[in-house]
Amino acid sequence: MTGAEKIKQKIIDDAKSIAQQNIDNARKEASSIMKQAVEDAKLKQEELLAKADQGATDTIKKMIAVAQLEARKSKLAAKQRMVELAFNKAIEKMVSLPDNQYQQLLEELVSESTKDGNEEILLSATDKAKMNVDFVNNINSLLVKKGIKGAMKLSESTADILGGFILSKGNVEMNHSFETITKMKRDELETDVVKILF
Repeated sequence: MTGAEKIKQKIIDDAKSIAQQNIDNARKEASSIMKQAVEDAKLKQEELLAKADQGATDTIKKMIAVAQLEARKSKLAAKQRMVELAFNKAIEKMVSLPDNQYQQLLEELVSESTKDGNEEILLSATDKAKMNVDFVNNINSLLVKKGIKGAMKLSESTADILGGFILSKGNVEMNHSFETITKMKRDELETDVVKILF
């Protein structure tokens, strides 16, 4: 399984792990919204019927339709918030892997992402502190095994990212941060995440 596939699988696994809680919350929120909307519409209906206005029935139907539309909008917004939460939780879980697993994941991802085998690797300050002295050597060994020049270096600079890395060569940077990968893969994964959550 490639690093990108691991990330994809991790996002799907994390979505499954929070799915039940999110489903319950969404159902409660949708039920509460719908209940309130129906109650509001009934109150308005009773008020209008009390006035015995000829146009009351049409107005009531419109009020109920508007209330139902608002309830659907609120339910959709709640679902969108949960999908966003699932993607954010996946990133959080990846960066909180045990240090050795996280380092191995980054080593594999860097070795799969390099074009020339001689770029600089920028990590977040937190990730840079987690990596042991073998980090770059392990990457270069993986590259040599693939027949690629193994001359990667760890940059003195750090990147303002949550996790993952940026490869830099001259003025060119390739962003492989988990945030960027998640955004790029979101269209592909969102349908699966929605199916899992709802």
